[in-house]
Amino acid sequence: MGRSGKKTSTTLRPKRSLSSSDAREQLPSLVKDACAVTTPAKSLATHAVEIGPYNRGGAWLVPAADAQAAIERQESLLEQVAELEELIEDLTAASVIAARSRTPPEKWETLDGFAAELGLVDVLEEARAELQ
Repeated sequence: MGRSGKKTSTTLRPKRSLSSSDAREQLPSLVKDACAVTTPAKSLATHAVEIGPYNRGGAWLVPAADAQAAIERQESLLEQVAELEELIEDLTAASVIAARSRTPPEKWETLDGFAAELGLVDVLEEARAELQ
C-alpha cells in the first residue's frame, strides 16, 4: 500500500460568502436553506455559507446534516487510526518475539530490556506501581 499522492492541505472555502450585515438580513432564508439539506455532502464547504466582516469570512453556517456527517467521518477515522496503531504494535511485537524465540532462554535480556524493545516501558512501570 502507498499514499495516494493527493494533496490534503488545500484550504476549502464555501462557494458563497456574505458580509455580517448581509447575513444578518438574510438569516431566515439562510437557515431555511440549511434546514432543507437532508443529504450530507462529502465536504463541509459544499453547502456552507461563509460569513464575516467585509466578506472576509471568519464563520461558516453549515447545515446540521453536513455537520453530523463530518462528526461521524471523524469518529470513523479515529477508530481506523486506533486499529492501525494496534496493528503496528502487533507487528513490532511479532518481530521482537520471533527474535527472542531464536535466542536460548539463558541469553534473554531482562524484562525491562524486553519491554523497552517493545516500547512498553510505561506499561511495565504502571503494572509495577499497581502491584505495590
